[in-house]
Amino acid sequence: MGWFSSTTYSTEEHAISSEQIRALVSRSRVSSLTPEQEKLIEDAIREKRHGDGKISLQQIYDALSHLKHAGEISETDRAGVMRVFEKHFKS
Repeated sequence: MGWFSSTTYSTEEHAISSEQIRALVSRSRVSSLTPEQEKLIEDAIREKRHGDGKISLQQIYDALSHLKHAGEISETDRAGVMRVFEKHFKS
């Protein structure tokens, strides 16, 4: 598989606080994460948010894909975190 993926997520943006990000990106929700990976993912998602605190699933996927391609997280980690955010934004 190359750098481009056919995986697309919603570009609809949702407001999410730093506290919510911290709660969603946790080993209690994605057991494969280490404490270091939790911090990396939280920071990457926070950086992708706009000034109004909004972010889309596609932007989260892009942030996670960057970490995956850099060897910081695994495909399992990326998929697990995406499931958590998909469920959160659906509710």
